Amino acid sequence: MFNIFKTIIIKIYKLINIFLFMPFFLIILFVNLFVKVRFYPIDYLLGGSFEIQLYLYNKKQNLYNKYIDFFFIEKGFEIFFLKEKISNVFWLKIILKDVMFIRPSASPFFLIYNYIIKNIYDIIVFFKVEKLKLKAQSYVGVLPYSKENLKVYEKIKNPVIKLTKKDISECINEYEELNKLMKIKPNQSIITFCNRDSAFKKTQIKNWDFSYHAYRNFPINDYKLCVSEMIEKNFFLIRMGNITEKKLELSNENFFDYSKSNKTSSLMDVYLIYKSKFFVGPASGLDKISSFFHKPTVFINETHIKWRPTHMKNSFFICKKFLNLKNNKFLTFKEMLDPNLKRSKINNYPLGLYLLQEDYTAAGIKVINNTPEEIYKVVEEMNLDLDGNLELSNEDLQLQKEFWSKFDDEFPFSSMHKISPFFLRNNQDLLE
Repeated sequence: MFNIFKTIIIKIYKLINIFLFMPFFLIILFVNLFVKVRFYPIDYLLGGSFEIQLYLYNKKQNLYNKYIDFFFIEKGFEIFFLKEKISNVFWLKIILKDVMFIRPSASPFFLIYNYIIKNIYDIIVFFKVEKLKLKAQSYVGVLPYSKENLKVYEKIKNPVIKLTKKDISECINEYEELNKLMKIKPNQSIITFCNRDSAFKKTQIKNWDFSYHAYRNFPINDYKLCVSEMIEKNFFLIRMGNITEKKLELSNENFFDYSKSNKTSSLMDVYLIYKSKFFVGPASGLDKISSFFHKPTVFINETHIKWRPTHMKNSFFICKKFLNLKNNKFLTFKEMLDPNLKRSKINNYPLGLYLLQEDYTAAGIKVINNTPEEIYKVVEEMNLDLDGNLELSNEDLQLQKEFWSKFDDEFPFSSMHKISPFFLRNNQDLLE
């Protein structure tokens, strides 16, 4: 009974807002006759999207001078006025200052502005006025890959997102306090890394079953070999995240499980990655920080090779494998990319792009995580590459070209974006 009453109240509230903000909407429609107007909602949990990075690149090249773009953040009132606890509030502030006319620090003007833009957007959605939407992100997370976009990324020399002097000052003060616990030596380089589990979303979005994409998770202890080996190379390893399931069972003065400490903060979530030599992890959220700062990134346990993050300035990656339980054989890269192979009943996606655990189960496919050795090797390759010491043999170069050829020249082989040479050498059957 309570839920029915709540639903009715919400609908009445939305109808009242449509009535109140209709004049603003009509003004926007009129203005749109002369200059293009677009609206975009920023997801407060994700902290924006990679498409915003491309948007900012293009904007700085004056490609959007003929547009008036309005951004707003969902739950802005709860986050910046009620101070609702979310883990990425500092990152949101960094993103918002580059896309919104009014910064969060300008409250209450920010709250008023955000509220107005949000309600206008709700009317746009209600009446399905697509021309007023900024098409920066699709609903299933598919990135707008194109050769034109890749050329844009290759030309970019500096990050579009920068920390202000005030930001850096705040971060350094907090970092110095944190380092009393970590004790990183002045000459040590940092590698930040994370795994993907269900803890974060279970905490941030309660009463929701996230088992539908459990295939994307992997245990933190798969990093144990990698962390141990990179410590031997004089690195300090920091496990990132602030809400995680299990601890990495490793005790070493050059390893710090930040995610399990009582020193986590929205500032350090960003600054530790910003300060590290490179970042390691799956495409699950923190990779956005490394990407926006042009931080070299190692992607591990990638599931959908069709949706590769080719926007990265310098990255290596390895992907999960798909075992067909009916014949006990792994799917080849060609099969993963086949648009006609075993399309799912729910969203009609091909097997290589399944989004739901139940789709893999129904198709008789077991998703296999990367091994600890594969993780270590690709991290080592990134480090060698950054130091100018990675030597690719003629065989390695040929395997790279053969892998990228599976995409029908959609993603050409690039020096700034490689699949692990070690992984390819040891999984050449996937290239058949």
